[in-house]
Amino acid sequence: MHRSKIELHNVDCLPFMKQCEDKQFDLAIVDPPYGINADKAQNAAAEARKKANGKSKAGRGWKEYKATDWDNGIPNAEYWNELFRISKNQIVWGGNYMTEYLPPSMGWIIWDKGQRDFSLADGELAWTSFDKASKVFRMTRIEAYSNNNNVIKAKPIFDWCAKTGTRLLYASSSAVDGNYWENPYAMSKWVNEQMAPENSVGMRFTTVYGPDVRPNMMYGLLRDKKATYLTNHKRDWIHVKDVCRAIRYLSESDVTGPVPIGYGESVPVKKLADVFGQGDLPLKENTPGESDDNVADISIMLSTGWFPSISILDAANEEFELDDRN
Repeated sequence: MHRSKIELHNVDCLPFMKQCEDKQFDLAIVDPPYGINADKAQNAAAEARKKANGKSKAGRGWKEYKATDWDNGIPNAEYWNELFRISKNQIVWGGNYMTEYLPPSMGWIIWDKGQRDFSLADGELAWTSFDKASKVFRMTRIEAYSNNNNVIKAKPIFDWCAKTGTRLLYASSSAVDGNYWENPYAMSKWVNEQMAPENSVGMRFTTVYGPDVRPNMMYGLLRDKKATYLTNHKRDWIHVKDVCRAIRYLSESDVTGPVPIGYGESVPVKKLADVFGQGDLPLKENTPGESDDNVADISIMLSTGWFPSISILDAANEEFELDDRN
């Protein structure tokens, strides 16, 4: 299996960049100091909370840090000259603080944190060098933490399996197959695949459903008549029973690396909605970070003797008829 080469350098970035070749990197993603005295603001907020016995709305928590000067100012011209020299494209978080060094750009990224009536910012801005329309993505800090957990909590398990030579089957996602960098969840699964041991299996599940599907998933929303809109997406729906069978077949095989697991055919969301009598819901056109079609190439799974046995439309019709009878 091909693996990307990842190197980590705990160094002062400026001397390191001076050693790099022109346009050595396809993309530089940076989050430099904003020049807003972050640690001092944190300490002031913590003191306000303590004095107010926790009733202060200061949004930075209770913890106090050692006072430093790291965030007294933004990087100077030398930093920016080197950054633009060694990279073909750039994404600069907090770019709104650094416009004196950044040329006008239409391709800003806006992170909507989903937090309102809070003392800290509702969102953050990233300047990009891409000549594309600005994009907004919404992710709460709780969601960001859970996606981070896909990486942080998985690493000790991966490390132990690598050390002991234990073969590991772990849940990945079909989202890795597309533009994974546009979706934080998909990105976390991609990182899992990069750090997984050589003899492991990354099970790239497509859209899993079943009787106990989470009620906030599209299948559950349509079945329970709680969906408020439809999309133009096509989805490769895989029943949880077929997922369990796939895990058993893989555990008995010598397959390694990422393995797509789905039904092997995609069904439009609209067609599924029709089965549940929800086909007249309004259509939502703009769904950034989601692929149009996540159909899986299940040839690897078929080679193990496994095959999908439950069609989404058959399962949905059965549930709909059962619901009607009740």
